[in-house]
Parts: sequence; C-alpha cells; structure tokens
Amino acid sequence: MIPGVGHHSSCSIPACTNAAAALAANAAGNSQPLGEFFKDVWPELCQYAYTIVGPNHAEDMVQNVFMRFGKWDCARCCVMPWLKRCVRNECLDLLRRSYIKNEIAVSPEDFERIENGDCAWLLDFETLRRALHKLPPLHFRAVRLRYFEGKSLQAIAEIFRADGIPRPVTSQGVGNLIAAAIAMLRDQLGVAPVL
Repeated sequence: MIPGVGHHSSCSIPACTNAAAALAANAAGNSQPLGEFFKDVWPELCQYAYTIVGPNHAEDMVQNVFMRFGKWDCARCCVMPWLKRCVRNECLDLLRRSYIKNEIAVSPEDFERIENGDCAWLLDFETLRRALHKLPPLHFRAVRLRYFEGKSLQAIAEIFRADGIPRPVTSQGVGNLIAAAIAMLRDQLGVAPVL
C-alpha cells in the first residue's frame, strides 16, 4: 500500500492505490499507468456525465476533469467519489452557462433536481430538442411560441401576420400547424411528445 492512502468506505482501496501509484509514476515521467487508470474509469465517468448533460457533452466533461486530476489528494478522499463529484460539478457548470446563454432550457428549479440525482428527464429533453429542430421553420416557431413561450393561438396568428407570413394566418390555421408539427414529432419520436 502507498503511504498516505487512507481508508474510505465509499471507495475501493485498490482504485485509490492505483490512482496514487499512477500519479506518482506520472510525476516521475512515466505517464503509462495514468493513461491505463483513465482508460479503466473512463466508461463509468462518461456514463455518469451522460445522465446529466446527454451525449453531446459527456466526454468533454470527463476530459476536463482528467485535466485537473493532479489536484486529487489521496489522503483526503477516495478517487472515484472525488472524480464523480468533479464530473458532476463540471456538468452543472455547463448547464448553468448554457442556461445563461439560453442554449439549454433548464430552469433554476431543474438544477435542484439535477443536484438530487434526478437526471433522466434531461435525456428526454435532449431527444425532444433534436426532434423539434428537425421541424420546418414555421412549424418549429409555432410550437415554440405555443408551448415554450405560452402564447395563445390568436397571439401566434397575430405575430405571424405582423411578420408577413405569406398565407392568411388565423387561430385555426395556427392550431392546424401545431397539430401537424406534433404529428411530425410523433413520427420522429415514435410517441406523442409531452409539451
């Protein structure tokens, strides 16, 4: 056993020992053990990040954590809980930045759900977001105005008329447009979306 590796019930001793040995070897100029350690923990950490931010950013989050791995202190905590905490924090930072930029619609209440480990709904959101962006522009805009901005059918018709939509737009026409969009989403997703 390596001196300074404490016993922590939440993590296996071999993982801590391997991580500490890999860091020591890396400091001595041999990066191979560190690469092997990363290869061993990569799938578990990517899966964890995937449950929080989805497929587009999971690997980036884990890579960012690996860049800071030298800050891990084997005497203070076990390696896997530390890595998972770092991955979680990296993911939450991304979600917060995205929320501020309005790239991902995550409300402040949603952050509390994420912090409590309830992340499955994010995957559903990502799937729905991709499907929405495949809709024709007018259909997408109608759905966004109705379900994400809370506009009435009449208000959407007025917005479309003010924007000079070429065909006559009525409340019923907007309703038909949204119904067609939902049918397209149903075809893409295999189920009716919950909007």
